[in-house]
Amino acid sequence: MGFKTACIMTGDCPPHYFGTLPEHNPERADQVLSSLGYEQCYSRESSKLNIYPDEGKLFIGAFEKAMYIADRDIIYGCFEDRSKPYFQNALNLYPEGKLLMIVLHSVVDYFGYAYYEKGKLCREYSGGGDNGMLTESGELQPEEKPAFERSEIRDGERIFFEEIHGETEEFDVSCYGESLAFMMMTKFFDCEWYRCVEGRTSPFDLKGELMCKTNPQKKTPGKKGLLGFLNPFSK
Repeated sequence: MGFKTACIMTGDCPPHYFGTLPEHNPERADQVLSSLGYEQCYSRESSKLNIYPDEGKLFIGAFEKAMYIADRDIIYGCFEDRSKPYFQNALNLYPEGKLLMIVLHSVVDYFGYAYYEKGKLCREYSGGGDNGMLTESGELQPEEKPAFERSEIRDGERIFFEEIHGETEEFDVSCYGESLAFMMMTKFFDCEWYRCVEGRTSPFDLKGELMCKTNPQKKTPGKKGLLGFLNPFSK
């Protein structure tokens, strides 16, 4: 594993919607952040997809039919405790839509994903380097099913197989979990983060805003919008 992220994708949209590179709407971003409970953000700047913003920052892409948000300060905790108001507010953004939460941390081979439709949990899978599989519930999703069909249970643990440079290699769940998470993300994206496919859009071409949640030492003059957001898009 080599990626870190703590992100939520949610919307009432067709499959692979982010692959169409929908236009980010700053006013919609203000509404979403307010609904999630953010009180104040500063230093807004246009940015390509940022999957793991620095501490104290967040990335948001707010589009016509869906939204993407990454915030490591909050979303890791939401994966562990779905009763948190932040996550419940995220579920309510699209009550008839779908939501996918992804957490990855390469240092400890930690991964997890939880997929919801119409507010109901359909699939959850998580694991880590120290403990192997941590949680599993729900029906296999089409995106991950081929990988599970190629796997086997050995000594009580699931082993995944992947062909790399013409040779079949074996992976335990903690090492393969990142790949499974990327597979699940194709519910929203056109291809997996680490495996761009010719003729499809790179996930990192998706644009949104990177924001600082803490009060900087020096503010840039500008016009404030909702909740004190410093909005460079305002004239």
